[in-house]
Amino acid sequence: MEKLLKEFNVPAKHGSEEELSLWRKLVMPVKNPRRRFRYVANLDKRSAVLEQKAKIGEKLQACLVLYMEELESTDAGDDFMNGYRGRRNAPRR
Repeated sequence: MEKLLKEFNVPAKHGSEEELSLWRKLVMPVKNPRRRFRYVANLDKRSAVLEQKAKIGEKLQACLVLYMEELESTDAGDDFMNGYRGRRNAPRR
């Protein structure tokens, strides 16, 4: 067992999912199973969170594009693009 652990090298932080899953398979026969993977992240949840973040990013990007197109097509967009500063700095009539 010690020989396997010495040969197998996993970085302390930010290891890939393949390396972590292989490490889990190698250290499966541990004496105390409750403490086996106490400090190792749940790999299934990690990949699900990354997928969800990507989906949210795509939705935000689409909303931003639609918002900018709407601003460009209206008069409010002209003020926004030209640096409108609000009522305080607007010229008096």
